[in-house]
Amino acid sequence: MPIIGSSSLNPQGLSFSKSGDKVALSPGNFQGFLVGNVKDGTIIIKEHVLADFSCISPRWAGENDLIFAGRRAAGLQFIWKYDLATKKITQLSQPPIGSRDFLDLSNDERTIVFTGTSEKLEWRLWKIAIDGSDLKLLTRGGELSSHLSPVWIE
Repeated sequence: MPIIGSSSLNPQGLSFSKSGDKVALSPGNFQGFLVGNVKDGTIIIKEHVLADFSCISPRWAGENDLIFAGRRAAGLQFIWKYDLATKKITQLSQPPIGSRDFLDLSNDERTIVFTGTSEKLEWRLWKIAIDGSDLKLLTRGGELSSHLSPVWIE
């Protein structure tokens, strides 16, 4: 699929909105997202958002909200929601639960599952409501086992 509007691109993640009309790409340096429209089989980049964040794993909630894993400074990564219309950013997960690069959004767009940890190297699956409430540990495991790449099956 051709991409117009970005001089250099090495995408690390890609997400289309449900309508298929919008796209978010993680650039090679993971600094923010390139957001664009899809028209006649071509991606047209419109803006670079969240350039002050290290971001990965964009997921669309509706046509204006991006859910993603990211951080503004070195250290733990968290789950965030960004409203493209208002430019409002909301941190959904909080310390001590850090997240990895793996997350997915339920079809009803109300619940996020993600790989996170409250202990060093003990990566487990967690869920959280899209408003940041109802955080719940979903899996448990033995030492040195990790649970990665959650996917909703509905």
